[in-house]
Amino acid sequence: MRRRILFAIIAATTVGVIVFAVPLGFALSKLYHEEEVVQLERAAAEAAERVPLSYPASTAPIAMPRTLNRRTVSMYDARNRRVAGQGPDHGDSVVRWALEGDARNRRTGRSLVFATPVIRGNNVVAAIRVATPLSTVSERTRDAVFVMLGIGLLAIGASAVLASWQSRRLARPVTRLAEDAIRLGDGDFTFRTGTSGIAEIDAVSRALEQTAGRLDDLLTRERAFSADASHQLRTPLTGLRLTLEAAMLDPTADRDAAIAIAIEEVDRLERTIDDLLELAREVPAERSHLDLDGFLSGLDRDWDARLLGSGRLLRLEIDRALPAVAISDRALRQILDVLIDNARIHGAGRITVRARRAPPGVVVEVSDEGEGITDGTVQIFERRAPGSSGHGIGLALARSLADAEGARLILEHAAPHPIFAVVLPTTSVGESEPVVG
Repeated sequence: MRRRILFAIIAATTVGVIVFAVPLGFALSKLYHEEEVVQLERAAAEAAERVPLSYPASTAPIAMPRTLNRRTVSMYDARNRRVAGQGPDHGDSVVRWALEGDARNRRTGRSLVFATPVIRGNNVVAAIRVATPLSTVSERTRDAVFVMLGIGLLAIGASAVLASWQSRRLARPVTRLAEDAIRLGDGDFTFRTGTSGIAEIDAVSRALEQTAGRLDDLLTRERAFSADASHQLRTPLTGLRLTLEAAMLDPTADRDAAIAIAIEEVDRLERTIDDLLELAREVPAERSHLDLDGFLSGLDRDWDARLLGSGRLLRLEIDRALPAVAISDRALRQILDVLIDNARIHGAGRITVRARRAPPGVVVEVSDEGEGITDGTVQIFERRAPGSSGHGIGLALARSLADAEGARLILEHAAPHPIFAVVLPTTSVGESEPVVG
């Protein structure tokens, strides 16, 4: 990349110098030609002033003025013969035009020639011819071209230095971006890109860094969910194992009924897996118009059968005319499954699920008649917190699900008769945070 940038800038500068220098060279050549013609006209006028007024009647010799820069001055009579100065013995076409009264300049051979008439009265009596080598103009043009060539080479050299600096300045952040992209592909999401001072490259760097952060969060969340999923799957797997082992050990057991119960547990297991996978991957879910009455009634039916074998009861208390809540049914089902299962394992007596208004939202409470939590009330929601006595695994998952859905999971009352509350926003208030009353 550095080499391409370097060559591109040098090539652009070279083309610019050529495009500028070639027309300028032609313009200077024309300018020097016109300047030389002016000098020839001036020399011819000075020579014409030296011709006596009595010419051609006077036979006195006529001295032509000395000129510089290899110019020659000569005078021709009316019969086109040289009578003074240096030049051809007979005048050329330019002299003939001058003898006819027309002052002109022309390139003749290797010379630039100008001739002007000498007039006495109404008659042309002589012609003054001034000539200079064409090399005079070409040498001036060549010297100017050499100067321009030197300036052009300096410009190209300066552009090469600038291009080298600019190519390094551009290549370094691009190379760093490529290295960061490779690290990102290798699974390293901890890199942090610096600033290069180039707005476009810095924008790409920030986007890559943000992408790495999102991927890191996503993988961290999926790993946490994968670990927590094992906790959520233990209950249906344990129930399935107990059902099948009981049917296998009891010869009088109703195997068809056992198979039906096992199928229900498999369905529950499959539903739990689907819920956790979609929640872990942040699959968009419908969070509007969840009817708590119908939802909790279905939850009641599911848990009644699972609690029956342990001699525990689940009571459902739902206030009338509860508004719809803004949470996905998958997330709320997993949260309540964690709370009810914790009450079954760690609590005692009847388990109560109550849904009530708590303006401007709704609260779903899960309580039991056990001793409750006497210490570590803050750590119970920490993932695998020391001394959590098994509470932290499922509760950490439940709280993360609630937070992701815009709800809150809190410990409303620790002991005795612990109460966990899920604070839900309603669809009428959007994402407003309800207040527990």
